[in-house]
Amino acid sequence: MLVALASSLSGCFWDEKIENYLTLHVCESRSEIGLSRENIKMPETGVEFTAVKDPFMTMGDLESVDIAEVYDPYSGKMIRGFQLNCAGMGAKKLFRETSKCMGGWIILKENGKPCAIRKIDSIITNGKLFMMLKYPKGTDIYQKAQEYSRDIKKIQEEIKQREAYFMW
Repeated sequence: MLVALASSLSGCFWDEKIENYLTLHVCESRSEIGLSRENIKMPETGVEFTAVKDPFMTMGDLESVDIAEVYDPYSGKMIRGFQLNCAGMGAKKLFRETSKCMGGWIILKENGKPCAIRKIDSIITNGKLFMMLKYPKGTDIYQKAQEYSRDIKKIQEEIKQREAYFMW
């Protein structure tokens, strides 16, 4: 019962109405493989990572997804990507993982498939995570961000309903 309550509050149960289910996974700098890890190959680049199978965040930990551009001082170009805006507990989880896995990577998966990646180069304290996009060319990323935000709202509503049910 407690496991079901914890899973439902964190948004871990997959709702069939959700088209784009997002999870965030940590890839530590060490490349150990074991029962709790899996090899992930990025679709566009073919680069492989060893990631922790269980996500440290799900859509239940997010508030919205926006499109953002950041200046890359190394290439001198603007990089377009997603800005994941965390809800309260999501911000705490992001802070915890970025502080303990410095030098590693965060992989964003959509329906179990990797779609974005971020090097952990600093501790994120504001709950906003920028992720470089790794989608096939021709993908409408603005539409993707809207779809993600719509699905996040559905999950947040479901979490509120479950919290209300367990509170009485």
